Amino acid sequence: MPKMEDEEDLLDEIDSHLQQNLEDDVVQEIVKTGTDLRQYSKQIELELKQVENKSIKDYVKESQNIASLHNQIAACDSILERMESMLLSFQSDLGSISSEIMSLQQKSVAMSQRLHNRQAIRGQISQFIDEMAVSEGLMS
Repeated sequence: MPKMEDEEDLLDEIDSHLQQNLEDDVVQEIVKTGTDLRQYSKQIELELKQVENKSIKDYVKESQNIASLHNQIAACDSILERMESMLLSFQSDLGSISSEIMSLQQKSVAMSQRLHNRQAIRGQISQFIDEMAVSEGLMS
Protein backbone atom coordinates (compact mmCIF):
# COMPACT_ATOMS: atom_id res chain seq x y z
CA MET A 1 0.00 0.00 0.00
CA PRO A 2 2.82 2.50 0.68
CA LYS A 3 3.79 2.36 -3.01
CA MET A 4 0.44 3.69 -4.04
CA GLU A 5 0.73 6.69 -1.69
CA ASP A 6 4.25 7.47 -2.98
CA GLU A 7 3.01 7.40 -6.56
CA GLU A 8 0.11 9.65 -5.67
CA ASP A 9 2.46 12.11 -3.92
CA LEU A 10 4.72 12.10 -6.96
CA LEU A 11 1.78 12.71 -9.30
CA ASP A 12 0.55 15.54 -7.06
CA GLU A 13 4.02 17.11 -7.10
CA ILE A 14 4.26 16.83 -10.91
CA ASP A 15 0.78 18.31 -11.24
CA SER A 16 1.80 21.21 -8.96
CA HIS A 17 4.94 21.90 -11.08
CA LEU A 18 2.89 21.77 -14.28
CA GLN A 19 0.36 24.19 -12.84
CA GLN A 20 3.14 26.60 -11.77
CA ASN A 21 4.74 26.43 -15.22
CA LEU A 22 1.40 26.99 -16.96
CA GLU A 23 0.96 30.16 -14.90
CA ASP A 24 4.27 31.53 -16.17
CA ASP A 25 3.81 34.46 -18.62
CA VAL A 26 6.28 33.10 -21.19
CA VAL A 27 4.62 29.67 -21.22
CA GLN A 28 1.18 31.26 -21.55
CA GLU A 29 2.39 33.38 -24.49
CA ILE A 30 3.81 30.29 -26.22
CA VAL A 31 0.57 28.37 -25.70
CA LYS A 32 -1.54 31.30 -27.00
CA THR A 33 0.53 31.81 -30.14
CA GLY A 34 0.80 28.08 -30.85
CA THR A 35 4.58 28.24 -31.18
CA ASP A 36 6.37 24.99 -32.01
CA LEU A 37 8.37 24.19 -28.89
CA ARG A 38 11.14 22.47 -30.87
CA GLN A 39 11.62 25.56 -32.99
CA TYR A 40 11.41 27.79 -29.91
CA SER A 41 14.02 25.61 -28.17
CA LYS A 42 16.36 25.87 -31.17
CA GLN A 43 15.88 29.64 -31.23
CA ILE A 44 16.73 29.91 -27.51
CA GLU A 45 19.82 27.71 -28.00
CA LEU A 46 20.91 29.92 -30.90
CA GLU A 47 20.44 33.06 -28.82
CA LEU A 48 22.40 31.51 -25.96
CA LYS A 49 25.20 30.57 -28.34
CA GLN A 50 25.27 34.14 -29.71
CA VAL A 51 25.43 35.59 -26.19
CA GLU A 52 28.19 33.11 -25.32
CA ASN A 53 30.19 34.07 -28.43
CA LYS A 54 29.70 37.76 -27.67
CA SER A 55 30.93 37.18 -24.13
CA ILE A 56 34.00 35.37 -25.44
CA LYS A 57 34.69 38.21 -27.88
CA ASP A 58 34.32 40.76 -25.08
CA TYR A 59 36.70 38.73 -22.94
CA VAL A 60 39.26 38.49 -25.75
CA LYS A 61 38.86 42.21 -26.46
CA GLU A 62 39.49 43.01 -22.79
CA SER A 63 42.29 40.47 -22.39
CA GLN A 64 44.99 43.15 -22.72
CA ASN A 65 43.35 45.19 -19.98
CA ILE A 66 42.97 42.10 -17.82
CA ALA A 67 46.65 41.22 -18.34
CA SER A 68 47.62 44.80 -17.54
CA LEU A 69 45.48 44.73 -14.42
CA HIS A 70 47.11 41.45 -13.39
CA ASN A 71 50.57 42.99 -13.84
CA GLN A 72 49.56 46.04 -11.81
CA ILE A 73 48.23 43.85 -9.03
CA ALA A 74 51.47 41.83 -9.03
CA ALA A 75 53.49 45.08 -8.86
CA CYS A 76 51.31 46.32 -5.97
CA ASP A 77 51.83 43.00 -4.17
CA SER A 78 55.58 43.40 -4.57
CA ILE A 79 55.49 46.96 -3.24
CA LEU A 80 53.31 45.90 -0.31
CA GLU A 81 55.72 43.06 0.51
CA ARG A 82 58.63 45.53 0.58
CA MET A 83 56.61 47.92 2.73
CA GLU A 84 55.76 45.09 5.10
CA SER A 85 59.44 44.20 5.36
CA MET A 86 60.35 47.84 6.03
CA LEU A 87 57.63 48.17 8.67
CA LEU A 88 58.73 44.98 10.39
CA SER A 89 62.30 46.30 10.42
CA PHE A 90 61.05 49.64 11.74
CA GLN A 91 59.06 47.83 14.44
CA SER A 92 62.18 45.90 15.42
CA ASP A 93 64.22 49.13 15.53
CA LEU A 94 61.55 50.77 17.70
CA GLY A 95 61.70 47.81 20.06
CA SER A 96 65.46 48.11 20.44
CA ILE A 97 65.20 51.92 20.86
CA SER A 98 62.56 51.38 23.53
CA SER A 99 64.82 48.98 25.43
CA GLU A 100 67.74 51.44 25.10
CA ILE A 101 65.55 54.25 26.47
CA MET A 102 64.59 52.07 29.43
CA SER A 103 68.24 51.25 30.04
CA LEU A 104 69.20 54.94 29.87
CA GLN A 105 66.33 55.80 32.20
CA GLN A 106 67.56 53.24 34.74
CA LYS A 107 71.12 54.62 34.46
CA SER A 108 69.78 58.16 34.91
CA VAL A 109 67.88 57.17 38.05
CA ALA A 110 70.99 55.45 39.43
CA MET A 111 73.18 58.50 38.64
CA SER A 112 70.61 60.82 40.19
CA GLN A 113 70.58 58.70 43.34
CA ARG A 114 74.40 58.71 43.50
CA LEU A 115 74.45 62.51 43.06
CA HIS A 116 71.87 62.94 45.80
CA ASN A 117 73.90 60.66 48.11
CA ARG A 118 77.14 62.56 47.35
CA GLN A 119 75.51 65.92 48.01
CA ALA A 120 74.08 64.63 51.30
CA ILE A 121 77.45 63.26 52.47
CA ARG A 122 79.34 66.32 51.23
CA GLY A 123 77.44 68.56 53.63
CA GLN A 124 78.17 66.23 56.54
CA ILE A 125 81.87 65.81 55.63
CA SER A 126 82.26 69.56 55.14
CA GLN A 127 80.79 70.19 58.60
CA PHE A 128 83.00 67.49 60.14
CA ILE A 129 86.16 68.95 58.53
CA ASP A 130 85.25 72.43 59.77
CA GLU A 131 84.86 71.07 63.30
CA MET A 132 88.13 69.11 63.15
CA ALA A 133 90.19 71.87 61.63
CA VAL A 134 92.77 73.41 63.90
CA SER A 135 92.77 77.17 63.88
CA GLU A 136 95.92 79.13 62.92
CA GLY A 137 96.17 80.63 66.35
CA LEU A 138 96.21 77.21 67.94
CA MET A 139 98.85 76.04 65.48
CA SER A 140 101.22 78.88 66.29
